[in-house]
Amino acid sequence: MPGAQGIAGVFLDSADPAALAAWYDEHLAVGFVEHPDGGSFYRVFHTRDIETSEVRENPVLAINPAAGPLAPGDQRGHILGLRVDDLDAVLDHLATVGITTDGDLPTRRRAGDTPAS
Repeated sequence: MPGAQGIAGVFLDSADPAALAAWYDEHLAVGFVEHPDGGSFYRVFHTRDIETSEVRENPVLAINPAAGPLAPGDQRGHILGLRVDDLDAVLDHLATVGITTDGDLPTRRRAGDTPAS
């Protein structure tokens, strides 16, 4: 069955992305880079593929400006991005078991990735 191959990224919303990125940099030496959009910060971590030893640029840790007021405490939202081996097959599988999406799914493919036929 097609499925998750690892974590593609963690995306955090913040009322003050610059301050949160600075906190992670100061306390955990994350090494955030400001995104060209001027409002977000990110860090791409390099990993090595177990089977091919190829170096990959994943997962990403990103801090984005919140679209609106954040909920207090543990009510805050987040996004967990999973890297999958075949996005089209995973979406087809989810649809067959009655799981719907909001239609706003990332479909960016890396060079060398091929869609399912």
